[in-house]
Amino acid sequence: MNIRNNINVSQKRAHYYSKKYNRFFNAFKSKSVQRPDSYLEVCAMREMEFDDSIETYKAQPRSYIYYYKGKACRYTPDFLVKYTDGRYEFRELKVAHRFDNDDVQHRLSVLKEFFLDRYNIPLVEWRNTDFDKGNRIENLARLYRYKFFDLGRFDLSVIKSHFSGVKSLGDIYSSVAKFNCSNALAPALIAQYHVTTDLSLPYSSQNFAEVK
Repeated sequence: MNIRNNINVSQKRAHYYSKKYNRFFNAFKSKSVQRPDSYLEVCAMREMEFDDSIETYKAQPRSYIYYYKGKACRYTPDFLVKYTDGRYEFRELKVAHRFDNDDVQHRLSVLKEFFLDRYNIPLVEWRNTDFDKGNRIENLARLYRYKFFDLGRFDLSVIKSHFSGVKSLGDIYSSVAKFNCSNALAPALIAQYHVTTDLSLPYSSQNFAEVK
């Protein structure tokens, strides 16, 4: 029997999240430095940075005391998220298969009730499979630094007027190259939503692009 074939996709992907990472994350939305506990959390924070419905978030916001099986226990949510519509949400992040455990689910049911009763804020299970789609994680890692690129130095209306025939990422990069400006302009336009593309695909000049 091939033991490796009996390992599910979630378990195989867990090895990817064990890679080394920078323990400080410069968060664009909150204009603060977050301290992730794992590379999975780094990937999750990049995902939130590219989620238009999220206004801001905080990793490991604080610890809470709750009771489980008659004992006082300490729990720190992975994230406290604030949405653009004013809602708040706690998130518990795990590689998907790690939620498939009776004790984990029982403990989470107690915690969910605790946060709703005490703070009226839901605790949500957040699986890596909710955002780890195709090449999305790698593409967000590639583009995230361009969130900080200052587009205010450019007249975007003039730049976009040259994008009338744009159909692909290659067209975007080729058009930007004619402006005699920073090579960072093209990825910055993508990272800051002026150009959209399918980020689950391998990053390629052939990928479809739409100018907003």
